[in-house]
Amino acid sequence: MSWIIARRRRPAAGYAALLLGLALVAALYAAITGHGGASAAPNQSQQGIAEGEQLFRANCSTCHGQQAQGQPGIAPSLIGAGAASVDFQMSTGRMPLSGGPEAEAPKKPVRFTEQQIEAIADYIASLGGGPAIPSEQQVNSSGADPGVGSQLFNANCGQCHNAGLSGGALTYGKYAPALN
Repeated sequence: MSWIIARRRRPAAGYAALLLGLALVAALYAAITGHGGASAAPNQSQQGIAEGEQLFRANCSTCHGQQAQGQPGIAPSLIGAGAASVDFQMSTGRMPLSGGPEAEAPKKPVRFTEQQIEAIADYIASLGGGPAIPSEQQVNSSGADPGVGSQLFNANCGQCHNAGLSGGALTYGKYAPALN
């Protein structure tokens, strides 16, 4: 027992114990959550990510930067934005913007195919996480309670999108689009 006490009194022992504890916590967290590293999501192929990177550099990097890091006053960083955000913005035609930076990107005709949008979304997701594109099972509304949905909408969305789902003007030149 005295050899343990002797080792604990060394100056570096406290730091070593702290690092060992942090490593154990990180390993336990990775085992529980299944996020053991910065690997691509299961639906991402290396070929799809490479194709997405080429498409991104040709069509998006002018505003968002070569590494998707964004440019102040022009376009935000996409690192951590996730595939779901890219899919929404591009599949509704909001991106790419046709002019300069606007208060809000309006819905326009889509300029890319579904495969191109998926490839760009995979590339952006590979840069730093963010929400994935939800599967059909995740957006299935069977068994949903419309009353609870109405309460959630009124508490979180209705102030901007209005009770009639017609949307409306907001501050700083923004607007809430109609949802109907």
